[in-house]
Amino acid sequence: MTQSEILEALYKFPLAERLAILDALWQQVRADVGYLLQPPVAITGQQRAAATELMHRDYETDLGVPSFTALDGEDFHTAQEPQNTG
Repeated sequence: MTQSEILEALYKFPLAERLAILDALWQQVRADVGYLLQPPVAITGQQRAAATELMHRDYETDLGVPSFTALDGEDFHTAQEPQNTG
């Protein structure tokens, strides 16, 4: 359902019901925003290691996941700066 279809359907409700829907929607938005504004949870070393292992398996087995390599074939550490010809 598109946004315009939702709005069109909402206009069919009486004003009191639209206000109740608006209040419920506003409460949900406030909860979502409140969740987003919470400080991030600290990640333990064990959780980080588990996530790293999971990603490592994905990078080894999933051909759709790009690897961390130089795309042009040059090693990242030995790539040379462009020479100034001016």
